[in-house]
Amino acid sequence: MKIKLMIIGITILIIFIILSVYYEVGNFRIYDEDRFVGRWIEIEKEMGTPTYAYFSSNGTFYGGYWPIGDIWELEDGKIMMSLSYGEGVYATYYYEFQENDTILKLTDLKSNNLLTFQKQ
Repeated sequence: MKIKLMIIGITILIIFIILSVYYEVGNFRIYDEDRFVGRWIEIEKEMGTPTYAYFSSNGTFYGGYWPIGDIWELEDGKIMMSLSYGEGVYATYYYEFQENDTILKLTDLKSNNLLTFQKQ
């Protein structure tokens, strides 16, 4: 009886570990990247014309704040975008999705400025 309980416990533990790893990797990396893909337009802009941003599924981007964009990637809750107008120039933002992934808030890591976008 003790051996059966031990085997059941170990099996449950292994299943829990496998599901935890899948949730961490599957939902954070892949899922967040999929949420970025598409055209976004800036909202809550006080002055001037709203800016847009387009993130493609192959990891490239372009848009108004980033006139020439190259590569975007996610790391530790931040989006890092390499800019082709200068070698080693990156724009880094904390990101947050709201309202069923239709609102994207980007907070500049250096200046703490907030950009709010709505998915088109």
